[in-house]
Amino acid sequence: INRYPIVIDGKSIKINKPIDTGDVGGMDFFEKDGEVYVWMLNTDFSYFLISYSGSAIMSYPNFYRFDKNTGNFIRVDNEFKEYYKKFIDEQTATLETFKTINYSKEAGGIWPVYLSARAIYQLKAGQDKDDIMKQFDADFKILDEKYPRDGFSDETLEEIKEYILKKIPS
Repeated sequence: INRYPIVIDGKSIKINKPIDTGDVGGMDFFEKDGEVYVWMLNTDFSYFLISYSGSAIMSYPNFYRFDKNTGNFIRVDNEFKEYYKKFIDEQTATLETFKTINYSKEAGGIWPVYLSARAIYQLKAGQDKDDIMKQFDADFKILDEKYPRDGFSDETLEEIKEYILKKIPS
């Protein structure tokens, strides 16, 4: 989905270059340090590994700052690494409970979503891709042994990682 910022300068209206937002689930404007920003919730991972409502945890915001000189929005996700880190910590805590508590076999349908969500937020926070994927592999092995995904998801480990890295290039 493309969104076009509109700048009104006196009596003329200028439509600037589009923001490619992906599949947007929500957006909001805010001010920070005297600058205008917008966050747009990207829902590219809807229905990935699970139902639509179950996949909401993998939705993530993209951040843009309005450039007064050009009238365009500039992607500035790197200014919000601490925001993404909060979600990383939440997913990590949830994954640790899956490792330590014995849930029913139905957990095989949900842990891959939390594991994927953590990797998505780690990539958005600018963490090292190789380190993220090594951690992903290790946790996937542990959790897949404890809670097999039989009947829940057909995607292989490599297919899941490939899809995430395609959607969130580093």
